[in-house]
Amino acid sequence: MTATHPAAPLAPPSAADAPTARGRAARTALVVLATAGAAWALWPRPALELVVDAAGVGHVAGRFGLRALPETLVVDGGRHAEVRLVNRSARRQSLGIFDVGPGETRSYRVGAPGTFGGYCSAHPTSKRLVYVIR
Repeated sequence: MTATHPAAPLAPPSAADAPTARGRAARTALVVLATAGAAWALWPRPALELVVDAAGVGHVAGRFGLRALPETLVVDGGRHAEVRLVNRSARRQSLGIFDVGPGETRSYRVGAPGTFGGYCSAHPTSKRLVYVIR
């Protein structure tokens, strides 16, 4: 016969061995922030986005906000360049060779590289807008 020994009681895990709820929450938050940052940085964007505000003034949208609409816009991307127009005003807007209705968002794909221009209803000074597509 084999002698059986009563099992020794297990010692409770020390604080250093067990992850704390605060540590798990911090790691989870870090993973969520890293995923959101990567999605923001890698999400496909148009080559150019123009926003017309409620007052009818045009702006160029960038990753970090809006800037004034210049008279000439250089767009990289050639035949695959996408231009997105966001119109927050209550009237139709013409932005050079593109137009957008009130409250609409429209995307245009440029057919070929070149220089194109025309009347711009959302330009604060010159009322002309030129696109250089390369």
